[in-house]
Amino acid sequence: MGCQQEKGTDVEQTFAPVVKVVTIRLIMALAFIMNIMIHQIDISSAFCYADIEEEVYMKPPSEIKVEEGWCFKLMKSLYGLRSSPRAWNKHIDKYIKSSNFKPCVL
Repeated sequence: MGCQQEKGTDVEQTFAPVVKVVTIRLIMALAFIMNIMIHQIDISSAFCYADIEEEVYMKPPSEIKVEEGWCFKLMKSLYGLRSSPRAWNKHIDKYIKSSNFKPCVL
């Protein structure tokens, strides 16, 4: 229930970049002209791979029995948290840069 996250320092930072359609069209046109193969991937459960920096606790689902007053501390990001897109972006950005790719700043 990320919609019920309390306002905090890191929870407010929810920005995650999104590619513009014109950029995709440009890359596809260049790949066609230069006869370059393009590959696309879809990472299932992407948000669940990203570490979260802030402390987030959640109530257990109703079908899981835990002692009264106990909750779960999240170690990874989950869908529905306000900070999940930003955490995933940081995670994938770090991986891409570690693979010797560099951002193209126009």
